[in-house]
Amino acid sequence: MVKSHELGHEDNKIKDVITFDEGLPGFEHLKSFVLLNPQKDLPFKYLQSTKEPSIALVVVDPYLYIEEYSFNIDEDVIGALEIKEPCDVLVLSVMVIPEDIRKMSINLAAPIIINTKNLKGKQLILQDEKYEIRFPVYEAYKNLICREAKANACSDA
Repeated sequence: MVKSHELGHEDNKIKDVITFDEGLPGFEHLKSFVLLNPQKDLPFKYLQSTKEPSIALVVVDPYLYIEEYSFNIDEDVIGALEIKEPCDVLVLSVMVIPEDIRKMSINLAAPIIINTKNLKGKQLILQDEKYEIRFPVYEAYKNLICREAKANACSDA
C-alpha cells in the first residue's frame, strides 16, 4: 500500500516499485517510486515516492505533446538499466501545473527513462539545448482533451 498526501491510499504491489539507484535530481535520497494513474481519463500520472507521502511528481508521455521528441540514451545508462529492447523503454516528462493552468509546461530537457521489464529508472539530463526545461503545453493539452472527448463520444454512440 502506498500512501500519498495528494492521492490518499493506492494499492500497489511490491512488483510495481520503480527503483532509481541514484534517486531523482533534487530527491537523491528517494530511490523507490510507483507510477499511479488515479484519473484514467486524464493524460498524466503521478510518480509517487514510496517513502515520502508528500513527494509525487506529475508526469506525462512527452510524445503526446511533441511527436518529434528524440534523444540518445548513452550506453552506460542502457547497461545500468539493463535495457535489451527499445520497446522496453518508457519515457516520461515531469509536468508543472501552476495555478494558472495556461502556463503548464513539461520538462523536455530531463526525461525520465524506465525499463518496463525490470522497473529500473533514471532521470537523464540532456546536453542538447533544443529541448526546453519549461516547454509550454497548454494548447496541446486542450487539443488532446478535446480529441479524447470526441473519441469517447463516438465510441459511446
